[in-house]
Amino acid sequence: MAQGIEQFPTPPGMRLAEAERLMSLLKKAEAIGAPWSSFARSLLTKGRLRPAWRELVILRVAWRRTCPYAFEGHRVIASSCGLTEGHMTMATRPDAAKALTGVERLLILAADELIDVGRITATTKTDLKRYLDDSSIIELAMLVGQYVLVGMICETFELIPEQQPGMAQT
Repeated sequence: MAQGIEQFPTPPGMRLAEAERLMSLLKKAEAIGAPWSSFARSLLTKGRLRPAWRELVILRVAWRRTCPYAFEGHRVIASSCGLTEGHMTMATRPDAAKALTGVERLLILAADELIDVGRITATTKTDLKRYLDDSSIIELAMLVGQYVLVGMICETFELIPEQQPGMAQT
């Protein structure tokens, strides 16, 4: 049986108040929210993607979806996973995929493709396979979809961080 929403752990580095605001909102949809919490928790705690890669993707999706709530909450987590301020800033640049190299470039490109066209293109998937196996590529697609969903919930219910970040707009 899935843990209930009230038992959803605060991700390392995220302010408790930020996580509690989203979780209290999701309690209004407990029948759906509890299984969602289990899925979200798995992405953050059991996934195969390196934590820094996961957080770079989350920051990119949060920025692309104009979701300061997720962006600011995950900046703290990203920092604790070893992402530099430069990496976090790069996630907000429209040309990030061109400016980065290696797996980071491909992760940003894959996130953008999933947001823009609903899939990772064959070329990007082939290139990603130098760094990730199929299981990790599936996880990457799930991670992007998860944070698109989080962005939609936050935007619908106007959840903003306690301190507005001055996040760049797309």
